[in-house]
Amino acid sequence: MKKISSVGLYILAASLGFAANVRAEESVTKKEETEKNEASDSAKRTYREVEDQACPLVNGKIVCLEKKIKHTVKNMSDSEKTKAKEKNKSE
Repeated sequence: MKKISSVGLYILAASLGFAANVRAEESVTKKEETEKNEASDSAKRTYREVEDQACPLVNGKIVCLEKKIKHTVKNMSDSEKTKAKEKNKSE
């Protein structure tokens, strides 16, 4: 009887170790994906800011005001989508 329980303990210990490794790998994957999403949002935001600054030189202030408002809305939308993705993946 003692051999069976010690074998059971070894199996239990091995499965717990495996579960810890899977959990750590999942955390690293989530962190990498979060960083990727943040970098993507930052690149889009920077591109839109450059467009907003260059626009008045080409088109005039009135036309650019509309574009600037659209860019601000897109930036907020991208940020909310990223947060929603991360929240869904963490559940």
